[in-house]
Amino acid sequence: MRFFPLLLSVVVTLAGAAGCAGPDAEAGKPVDRLAEARAALPDAIKQAGVLIGGTDPTFEPMTFMTGSTFTGLAEAMAERLRTGAINGGA
Repeated sequence: MRFFPLLLSVVVTLAGAAGCAGPDAEAGKPVDRLAEARAALPDAIKQAGVLIGGTDPTFEPMTFMTGSTFTGLAEAMAERLRTGAINGGA
């Protein structure tokens, strides 16, 4: 009876160690998610230069009022896709 828990723990340990085996050439390499997002945009959107979306204007931070203009996270994401810059910088 005591053999089964011991065998189970050995199998689980070996299975876990097998997942860690072998070097991965891509491990630790930075990924440019912004470039991936730009590449995933359909050509029609790239050519139009316009991204149309909808949001609930009462749900911060997705949308909120700045003066008389709606702004928020959705607008910031669209700007980042357009320019690749944070806060509209170059």
